[in-house]
Amino acid sequence: MGTKVDSAANGWSGYSTCPGNYIPIGFGEVDLHGSKESQMNDLMVVPGAGFKVYCGASSCSLWGLCGRVVGPSGTNILKVASSPPVIGGPGWGPVSTCPANTRVIGHSRMDLHGSPTSINVEANHYMCDLGANQNGCSTYFRNSQGTTSSMCASLESSSYMLDIQQGAQVVSSAAGWTQPAGCEAGYQIVGFQEMDNYSQAPDDINHFKIRNNGAQVYYNGGRGNVRAMCGKVLLCTGLPANAQIKYTDTASAYKTSGGCPYTCTGGYTG
Repeated sequence: MGTKVDSAANGWSGYSTCPGNYIPIGFGEVDLHGSKESQMNDLMVVPGAGFKVYCGASSCSLWGLCGRVVGPSGTNILKVASSPPVIGGPGWGPVSTCPANTRVIGHSRMDLHGSPTSINVEANHYMCDLGANQNGCSTYFRNSQGTTSSMCASLESSSYMLDIQQGAQVVSSAAGWTQPAGCEAGYQIVGFQEMDNYSQAPDDINHFKIRNNGAQVYYNGGRGNVRAMCGKVLLCTGLPANAQIKYTDTASAYKTSGGCPYTCTGGYTG
Protein backbone atom coordinates (compact mmCIF):
# COMPACT_ATOMS: atom_id res chain seq x y z
CA MET A 1 0.00 0.00 0.00
CA GLY A 2 1.00 3.56 -0.54
CA THR A 3 1.50 6.15 2.17
CA LYS A 4 -1.53 7.55 3.97
CA VAL A 5 -2.57 11.08 2.99
CA ASP A 6 -5.44 13.19 4.29
CA SER A 7 -7.67 15.73 2.61
CA ALA A 8 -9.53 18.53 4.34
CA ALA A 9 -13.15 19.10 3.36
CA ASN A 10 -13.51 20.68 -0.07
CA GLY A 11 -9.85 20.31 -0.92
CA TRP A 12 -7.18 18.14 -2.52
CA SER A 13 -5.03 15.77 -0.55
CA GLY A 14 -1.32 15.46 -1.13
CA TYR A 15 0.04 12.47 -3.06
CA SER A 16 0.03 8.95 -1.64
CA THR A 17 3.31 7.52 -2.92
CA CYS A 18 4.65 3.99 -3.38
CA PRO A 19 7.76 2.45 -1.78
CA GLY A 20 10.91 1.29 -3.55
CA ASN A 21 10.45 0.26 -7.18
CA TYR A 22 6.69 -0.20 -6.82
CA ILE A 23 4.46 1.97 -9.02
CA PRO A 24 0.91 3.37 -8.56
CA ILE A 25 -1.70 1.03 -10.05
CA GLY A 26 -4.99 2.05 -8.42
CA PHE A 27 -6.85 3.03 -5.27
CA GLY A 28 -6.04 0.87 -2.26
CA GLU A 29 -8.31 2.55 0.27
CA VAL A 30 -10.38 5.73 0.51
CA ASP A 31 -12.17 6.65 3.73
CA LEU A 32 -14.74 9.46 3.67
CA HIS A 33 -14.89 10.74 7.26
CA GLY A 34 -18.30 12.36 6.93
CA SER A 35 -21.66 10.63 6.54
CA LYS A 36 -24.45 11.19 4.03
CA GLU A 37 -24.31 14.22 1.73
CA SER A 38 -20.50 14.07 1.64
CA GLN A 39 -18.80 12.90 -1.54
CA MET A 40 -15.49 11.60 -2.85
CA ASN A 41 -15.63 14.25 -5.54
CA ASP A 42 -12.46 13.49 -7.52
CA LEU A 43 -10.15 10.46 -7.32
CA MET A 44 -7.00 10.50 -9.44
CA VAL A 45 -3.99 8.29 -10.08
CA VAL A 46 -1.07 10.08 -11.71
CA PRO A 47 1.33 7.45 -13.13
CA GLY A 48 4.83 8.17 -11.90
CA ALA A 49 3.61 10.53 -9.17
CA GLY A 50 1.03 8.84 -6.95
CA PHE A 51 -2.58 9.15 -5.89
CA LYS A 52 -4.67 12.04 -4.68
CA VAL A 53 -8.29 12.70 -3.76
CA TYR A 54 -10.65 15.68 -3.52
CA CYS A 55 -13.39 15.23 -0.94
CA GLY A 56 -16.36 17.58 -0.68
CA ALA A 57 -18.17 18.48 2.57
CA SER A 58 -15.97 16.14 4.62
CA SER A 59 -12.34 15.33 5.25
CA CYS A 60 -11.07 11.96 4.02
CA SER A 61 -8.04 9.66 3.92
CA LEU A 62 -6.40 7.86 1.00
CA TRP A 63 -3.96 5.00 0.58
CA GLY A 64 -2.80 4.16 -2.94
CA LEU A 65 -2.49 0.62 -4.31
CA CYS A 66 1.05 -0.18 -5.48
CA GLY A 67 2.32 -2.98 -7.67
CA ARG A 68 5.29 -4.37 -9.58
CA VAL A 69 6.30 -7.37 -11.71
CA VAL A 70 9.94 -8.36 -11.24
CA GLY A 71 11.58 -9.52 -14.48
CA PRO A 72 14.61 -11.79 -14.94
CA SER A 73 17.03 -8.92 -14.37
CA GLY A 74 15.38 -8.05 -11.07
CA THR A 75 13.82 -4.83 -12.33
CA ASN A 76 10.16 -3.93 -12.53
CA ILE A 77 8.67 -4.72 -15.97
CA LEU A 78 5.10 -3.57 -15.17
CA LYS A 79 4.00 -0.43 -17.00
CA VAL A 80 0.80 1.54 -16.40
CA ALA A 81 -0.75 4.56 -18.09
CA SER A 82 -4.05 6.40 -17.88
CA SER A 83 -6.41 6.12 -20.84
CA PRO A 84 -7.74 9.33 -22.44
CA PRO A 85 -10.39 10.95 -20.22
CA VAL A 86 -14.01 10.86 -21.34
CA ILE A 87 -16.89 13.01 -20.11
CA GLY A 88 -20.45 11.78 -19.78
CA GLY A 89 -23.61 11.88 -17.71
CA PRO A 90 -26.01 12.33 -16.20
CA GLY A 91 -26.33 8.54 -16.27
CA TRP A 92 -23.71 6.22 -17.70
CA GLY A 93 -20.74 7.93 -19.25
CA PRO A 94 -18.84 6.41 -22.18
CA VAL A 95 -16.12 3.79 -21.70
CA SER A 96 -12.61 5.18 -21.41
CA THR A 97 -10.84 2.54 -23.50
CA CYS A 98 -7.30 1.27 -22.98
CA PRO A 99 -5.07 1.05 -26.07
CA ALA A 100 -4.24 -2.18 -27.88
CA ASN A 101 -1.88 -4.58 -26.12
CA THR A 102 -2.75 -3.26 -22.67
CA ARG A 103 -5.28 -4.49 -20.13
CA VAL A 104 -7.59 -2.45 -17.94
CA ILE A 105 -7.00 -3.02 -14.22
CA GLY A 106 -9.37 -0.41 -12.78
CA HIS A 107 -10.20 3.28 -12.75
CA SER A 108 -7.46 5.89 -13.00
CA ARG A 109 -9.79 8.85 -12.45
CA MET A 110 -13.40 9.41 -11.35
CA ASP A 111 -14.32 13.11 -11.28
CA LEU A 112 -17.82 14.19 -10.26
CA HIS A 113 -18.49 17.60 -11.82
CA GLY A 114 -21.57 18.39 -9.74
CA SER A 115 -21.62 20.06 -6.33
CA PRO A 116 -20.50 17.66 -3.61
CA THR A 117 -22.94 19.24 -1.15
CA SER A 118 -26.03 18.49 -3.23
CA ILE A 119 -27.97 15.50 -1.87
CA ASN A 120 -29.10 14.64 -5.40
CA VAL A 121 -25.64 14.48 -6.97
CA GLU A 122 -23.32 11.47 -6.75
CA ALA A 123 -21.13 9.04 -8.65
CA ASN A 124 -22.82 5.85 -7.56
CA HIS A 125 -21.74 3.02 -9.89
CA TYR A 126 -18.21 2.27 -11.12
CA MET A 127 -17.56 -0.55 -13.60
CA CYS A 128 -14.71 -1.82 -15.79
CA ASP A 129 -15.33 -4.13 -18.76
CA LEU A 130 -12.80 -6.73 -19.90
CA GLY A 131 -14.29 -7.30 -23.33
CA ALA A 132 -12.08 -6.71 -26.37
CA ASN A 133 -14.32 -3.90 -27.62
CA GLN A 134 -14.71 -2.27 -24.20
CA ASN A 135 -11.33 -2.74 -22.55
CA GLY A 136 -11.90 0.10 -20.11
CA CYS A 137 -14.00 1.68 -17.37
CA SER A 138 -17.14 3.79 -17.15
CA THR A 139 -19.00 5.58 -14.36
CA TYR A 140 -22.67 6.28 -13.62
CA PHE A 141 -23.12 9.90 -12.54
CA ARG A 142 -26.45 10.85 -10.96
CA ASN A 143 -27.75 14.30 -11.94
CA SER A 144 -24.32 15.50 -13.02
CA GLN A 145 -21.64 15.09 -15.62
CA GLY A 146 -18.31 13.53 -14.77
CA THR A 147 -14.91 12.49 -16.11
CA THR A 148 -13.60 8.92 -16.24
CA SER A 149 -10.17 7.49 -17.09
CA SER A 150 -9.01 3.88 -16.94
CA MET A 151 -5.74 2.45 -15.65
CA CYS A 152 -4.08 0.42 -18.42
CA ALA A 153 -1.31 -2.11 -17.73
CA SER A 154 1.25 -3.94 -19.84
CA LEU A 155 4.59 -5.72 -19.44
CA GLU A 156 7.89 -4.68 -21.02
CA SER A 157 8.93 -8.27 -21.82
CA SER A 158 7.24 -10.34 -24.55
CA SER A 159 8.08 -13.49 -22.57
CA TYR A 160 5.43 -12.59 -20.01
CA MET A 161 1.79 -11.62 -20.20
CA LEU A 162 -0.88 -10.27 -17.90
CA ASP A 163 -3.93 -12.45 -17.34
CA ILE A 164 -6.70 -10.18 -15.99
CA GLN A 165 -10.04 -11.60 -14.86
CA GLN A 166 -12.98 -10.36 -12.83
CA GLY A 167 -13.68 -11.93 -9.44
CA ALA A 168 -17.00 -13.07 -8.05
CA GLN A 169 -19.58 -10.40 -7.22
CA VAL A 170 -20.47 -9.88 -3.55
CA VAL A 171 -23.79 -8.22 -2.68
CA SER A 172 -24.47 -6.75 0.76
CA SER A 173 -27.68 -7.58 2.60
CA ALA A 174 -27.81 -4.26 4.47
CA ALA A 175 -26.02 -0.95 4.86
CA GLY A 176 -22.46 -1.14 6.15
CA TRP A 177 -19.49 -3.23 5.00
CA THR A 178 -19.83 -5.82 2.27
CA GLN A 179 -18.12 -9.14 2.74
CA PRO A 180 -14.67 -9.30 1.06
CA ALA A 181 -14.80 -9.94 -2.70
CA GLY A 182 -11.78 -12.04 -3.60
CA CYS A 183 -10.03 -13.73 -6.52
CA GLU A 184 -9.51 -17.29 -7.64
CA ALA A 185 -6.45 -19.13 -6.33
CA GLY A 186 -3.28 -17.91 -8.02
CA TYR A 187 -4.64 -14.41 -8.75
CA GLN A 188 -3.97 -11.16 -6.89
CA ILE A 189 -6.35 -8.23 -6.51
CA VAL A 190 -5.21 -5.40 -8.79
CA GLY A 191 -8.22 -3.08 -8.45
CA PHE A 192 -11.99 -2.74 -8.28
CA GLN A 193 -13.99 -4.12 -11.20
CA GLU A 194 -17.32 -2.85 -9.86
CA MET A 195 -18.84 -0.84 -7.01
CA ASP A 196 -22.58 -0.20 -7.21
CA ASN A 197 -24.53 1.82 -4.66
CA TYR A 198 -28.05 0.48 -5.17
CA SER A 199 -29.59 3.38 -3.25
CA GLN A 200 -29.94 6.96 -4.41
CA ALA A 201 -28.29 10.00 -2.82
CA PRO A 202 -27.90 10.93 -0.01
CA ASP A 203 -26.88 7.30 0.59
CA ASP A 204 -23.29 6.96 -0.55
CA ILE A 205 -20.14 4.93 -1.08
CA ASN A 206 -18.49 5.94 2.17
CA HIS A 207 -15.33 3.81 2.41
CA PHE A 208 -13.65 1.22 0.20
CA LYS A 209 -10.48 -0.80 0.63
CA ILE A 210 -8.38 -3.64 -0.78
CA ARG A 211 -6.76 -6.19 1.51
CA ASN A 212 -5.17 -9.59 0.98
CA ASN A 213 -8.51 -11.31 1.66
CA GLY A 214 -10.54 -9.22 -0.78
CA ALA A 215 -12.05 -5.89 -1.79
CA GLN A 216 -14.70 -4.32 0.44
CA VAL A 217 -17.02 -1.32 0.28
CA TYR A 218 -18.92 0.45 3.08
CA TYR A 219 -22.33 1.65 1.85
CA ASN A 220 -23.85 4.35 4.03
CA GLY A 221 -27.63 4.06 4.24
CA GLY A 222 -28.29 1.33 1.67
CA ARG A 223 -27.17 -1.89 0.03
CA GLY A 224 -24.57 -2.32 -2.70
CA ASN A 225 -22.18 -4.70 -4.41
CA VAL A 226 -18.47 -5.09 -5.05
CA ARG A 227 -16.34 -7.12 -7.44
CA ALA A 228 -12.53 -7.28 -7.62
CA MET A 229 -10.29 -7.09 -10.66
CA CYS A 230 -7.84 -9.99 -10.48
CA GLY A 231 -4.52 -10.57 -12.20
CA LYS A 232 -1.55 -12.88 -12.52
CA VAL A 233 1.55 -13.03 -14.67
CA LEU A 234 2.07 -15.91 -17.10
CA LEU A 235 5.41 -17.01 -18.49
CA CYS A 236 5.06 -17.70 -22.23
CA THR A 237 7.27 -20.13 -24.13
CA GLY A 238 7.64 -20.91 -27.83
CA LEU A 239 7.27 -17.32 -28.99
CA PRO A 240 9.28 -16.18 -32.01
CA ALA A 241 11.76 -13.37 -31.47
CA ASN A 242 10.14 -9.92 -31.06
CA ALA A 243 6.62 -11.41 -30.96
CA GLN A 244 3.92 -9.04 -29.79
CA ILE A 245 1.05 -10.53 -27.79
CA LYS A 246 -2.40 -9.53 -29.00
CA TYR A 247 -5.52 -9.81 -26.86
CA THR A 248 -8.56 -11.36 -28.51
CA ASP A 249 -12.26 -11.25 -27.74
CA THR A 250 -12.08 -13.07 -24.42
CA ALA A 251 -10.01 -12.12 -21.42
CA SER A 252 -8.09 -15.43 -21.34
CA ALA A 253 -7.47 -16.02 -25.06
CA TYR A 254 -4.43 -14.51 -26.72
CA LYS A 255 -2.46 -14.68 -29.99
CA THR A 256 0.80 -13.24 -31.22
CA SER A 257 0.81 -10.62 -33.95
CA GLY A 258 1.83 -13.20 -36.57
CA GLY A 259 -0.65 -15.80 -35.35
CA CYS A 260 2.21 -18.00 -34.12
CA PRO A 261 1.19 -20.52 -31.45
CA TYR A 262 2.60 -20.33 -27.98
CA THR A 263 1.85 -21.70 -24.52
CA CYS A 264 1.58 -19.79 -21.27
CA THR A 265 1.91 -21.48 -17.93
CA GLY A 266 -1.46 -21.58 -16.28
CA GLY A 267 -3.21 -23.55 -19.00
CA TYR A 268 -3.73 -20.98 -21.73
CA THR A 269 -2.74 -21.80 -25.30
CA GLY A 270 -2.70 -19.36 -28.20
